[in-house]
Amino acid sequence: MARKKKDKWLICGLPACGKTSLIHELANLKSFKAFELCDLDELVLVDVKKYKNISDLIAKEGWDFFRQKEESIIDKTIKKEKFILALGGGSLTQQLLANETLHFICLNLSANESWERIKDDKNRPLRLKGREQCLAIFKRRDELFKKVPIQIKMTINVLHLTELMDIEPLNKESRLILGNKA
Repeated sequence: MARKKKDKWLICGLPACGKTSLIHELANLKSFKAFELCDLDELVLVDVKKYKNISDLIAKEGWDFFRQKEESIIDKTIKKEKFILALGGGSLTQQLLANETLHFICLNLSANESWERIKDDKNRPLRLKGREQCLAIFKRRDELFKKVPIQIKMTINVLHLTELMDIEPLNKESRLILGNKA
């Protein structure tokens, strides 16, 4: 049986787990030049054009508008041939997980650590809901994240890889930047 092509990747995880940072780091590696490396929040801002950050967009247009934009951009992106897309913290869906052409990596961060990272960040609109509501939201999202087959345990500023040996083109060069010296 032919091996399934692994050219379409979605990176998911709680807010501030390192999805965008990972995309930016991968952009510096030669082995990822063939991939379109995208961050969903950045794509939403490019699409909408009139806001500098997600907080401003949500404050003016609302969460429903933001989620609709995310969904539209995800739909366009997953039709592309070769990409790695960092999803927003709340954009993973059961429908995406069921898409057999897609592969997933979850950057696993505790709900408390996610809250600690976003609570004072003015560019994180979710923080305005307060600690308890955010933790409840994170718990609901975690149910979907647990279904992602590749889990990377996140700690402060370091990625600990558990199952990335099978992912092309995650070779020695890229594993080094992700914190795995093997």
